[in-house]
Amino acid sequence: MTEEKIQEAKERIKDKLSIRKEILILKKKLIRAGQRKNRRSYYAILSKINFLESYLGGLSTSKIVNHEFNVTGSLDDNCSHDLWYYVGSYNGYINNDGKVYYESPVNNENVYNFSYNKYVCMDCGKIINVKDWEYFENRQIVLKSYEQIPLSMMLNFYHQLLYVNPNYDEVISSLIEQFNLHNEYMERKLVK
Repeated sequence: MTEEKIQEAKERIKDKLSIRKEILILKKKLIRAGQRKNRRSYYAILSKINFLESYLGGLSTSKIVNHEFNVTGSLDDNCSHDLWYYVGSYNGYINNDGKVYYESPVNNENVYNFSYNKYVCMDCGKIINVKDWEYFENRQIVLKSYEQIPLSMMLNFYHQLLYVNPNYDEVISSLIEQFNLHNEYMERKLVK
């Protein structure tokens, strides 16, 4: 994800978090208005709280961060696909235009009926099928485990890191470290 896209997402997150702070302030005012039995003020504040909460959809800070980075990534037509997640190995048939006619999961690349690996870009969500997986993994940053750490967990952690850390290389290092803490392995090879 480009620095510009990361900043766009951070700005939207900041705006939504300021609305959450405003809701907390309004809730305190609502309590005071209720204690003073000022019905007009009470209902006006309650209406504003309801409107703002419906805008946020009841999302926690973590869900706001994930949502904004997911939206930013999925709308990025110029995604550089810097970070990939291994989905699994499959047996199947892919024709020349990339269409999959059938597929069934296999344990790994070393089984006799292996056809391709499936990867998803952690920024934009693009899914690709790769026959020459060794070549691909030697030239990309790929989070790969045959024991499958849930993608949603890794995306959540990745988005939280993007939000709090201004340095993309540190984000990637922390993500790799977290991935490795699950006693899995990661292949990260870059050819520049």
